[in-house]
Amino acid sequence: MSFRLEALLQHRRFVEEGLQRQLADFQRHWAEAEGRLQDLRRQREETRQRRQVHLEAAQIPAVLDCLRFLERQAELIRAQEQRVARLAAHLETKRAELLEAVKQRKMVDKLKARYLEEEQRREAQGEQKLIDELGSARHGGPGAAGGGQMLPPGAATRSPCGARPDPDGAKGQPGMRLI
Repeated sequence: MSFRLEALLQHRRFVEEGLQRQLADFQRHWAEAEGRLQDLRRQREETRQRRQVHLEAAQIPAVLDCLRFLERQAELIRAQEQRVARLAAHLETKRAELLEAVKQRKMVDKLKARYLEEEQRREAQGEQKLIDELGSARHGGPGAAGGGQMLPPGAATRSPCGARPDPDGAKGQPGMRLI
């Protein structure tokens, strides 16, 4: 007999694997977006340092260029921060979905393990019953070839042909005498 919920278990594994792939994709996208955000922040810091150098050198047009660049960088950074936050939220949602899928699959895995243990127990009981029956048949106990019937008193001392054991027998030898 096979596990009745095997199809469900296969489906749960399929769903779990799909969510693992989706989570990996979201993690990759989030890491790329986070890397881009770090690049933008690094560029902003470099531009601030250049602006300070131009300011000290009294290079006003260069300072104005740096300020315009910093304003655009600030907008890009805000947009990238929002994108990173959205991706992080999606990442957490996918992670929660995956954890739920894992929990659902493990639940069916436990049911299967219990089923297999029960099948092994039943099989072992069947084997033990067979061994017990064979042992009884071999030793004349209950369930022996005679149908497990008890012999009437004195029946064990009679031979199948109606003779009884002669305790003295001929010449003092135990033997059988006819009745």
